[in-house]
Amino acid sequence: FPSHDTPIAIFISNVVGVGIAGFIAFRISKFDLSKLFWIPGFAGGLTTFSSVALIHADKSTLSAIAYFYGTVVASIALLFLIKPKVER
Repeated sequence: FPSHDTPIAIFISNVVGVGIAGFIAFRISKFDLSKLFWIPGFAGGLTTFSSVALIHADKSTLSAIAYFYGTVVASIALLFLIKPKVER
């Protein structure tokens, strides 16, 4: 049931999923085994990067390419904001 809002919903889902995974990865002890459940299980299940590739596989338009890379850049930017600052 794709609608005109689907790309925005997928974008939000991907960025939120990456944010949750980043928060878990950066804020929980490095040796905590619960990361194995929360990051690939919950946060990985929330993200839909494969859906982005599938939806836009037929399209090679500039907007489809910009959408994909925009999702990746927004996700990396969010991880940069979540990551604890290291004092040198």
